[in-house]
Amino acid sequence: MPIVSIVVPAKNQQSYIYECLSSLINQKYKNLDIIVIDDQSSDATRGIAQKFSDNRIRIIDGPGKGFSASLNTGLFNAVGDIVMQCDADDRYPEDRVAKQVAWLAINPDFDAVCGAYYSMDQNGKIVSRLALYEKESEISDELRNGITRTSLCTFAMRAHAMKKVHGLREYFPTSGDIDFQLRFGDINRVFYRPDFTYFYRIHDASITHTQPSPLRQFYEATAHRFQQQRKERGYDDLQTGSPPTPPDNQHAKANSARQQIQEFMTGEAWRMHKEGRKRDALKISLQLVKNNSFDQNTWRNLLLLLVKKAR
Repeated sequence: MPIVSIVVPAKNQQSYIYECLSSLINQKYKNLDIIVIDDQSSDATRGIAQKFSDNRIRIIDGPGKGFSASLNTGLFNAVGDIVMQCDADDRYPEDRVAKQVAWLAINPDFDAVCGAYYSMDQNGKIVSRLALYEKESEISDELRNGITRTSLCTFAMRAHAMKKVHGLREYFPTSGDIDFQLRFGDINRVFYRPDFTYFYRIHDASITHTQPSPLRQFYEATAHRFQQQRKERGYDDLQTGSPPTPPDNQHAKANSARQQIQEFMTGEAWRMHKEGRKRDALKISLQLVKNNSFDQNTWRNLLLLLVKKAR
């Protein structure tokens, strides 16, 4: 059985690291190498990880240079034939590793397989389904055209293919995983399957909700711009040492977890409506109104769901 390395970048995640690591050691697939990168946590993250009496878990010091550098530390220390990622505030479904290893075993022409995922609130309650496409398909061309349909955290990558990408680029304090995913697709074949492979937690202490929104939008747009440059001329501005200067948004606000959850729940309600599940869609919309009774958009959304015919 191939060894699977799961890289867990962790900084100040004492509230969630136990749940994360529990989901990994309880995988149906047992031949695991779990690498926790403690990136200079100032809370009990490391102590909680050390309490697991499982010799498959290794704890490595992170460089303290941000998420991309932390994840790279784990990727470069992975010993598995297949490499995956799990952020320290998230978790895996128990059959995730087994399913993806089995698929790669019978599809040797592909370098990675990825899938759909759930979003959940800080308490672990499911909020919505994400990257849920009806049909399985190869997505290599999508990536080469700058299209990302799912999270890097859903990827199972062959180690030799992952190493050819040379890790995340530390220019990106955020969206480095998007840039990596696009560069991975430049030189490797990737397949998408509509299996649920990941639980993504939304909370205000996450990287997504502690960085100013304009900054996150800048880096995500830059990752896609770099992809277009590589497609057109074979290299991007970062490779030539002339990347764009990030905007100065020290005082800009980040979107709250509450706002993101509201957006995801709205999307889930309309997805259910499209599937003909109008009653379920209305339940979600009513919950949104209850949570945000002074928000005109939630009331407008409820009214639209009431009057629009389901399929």
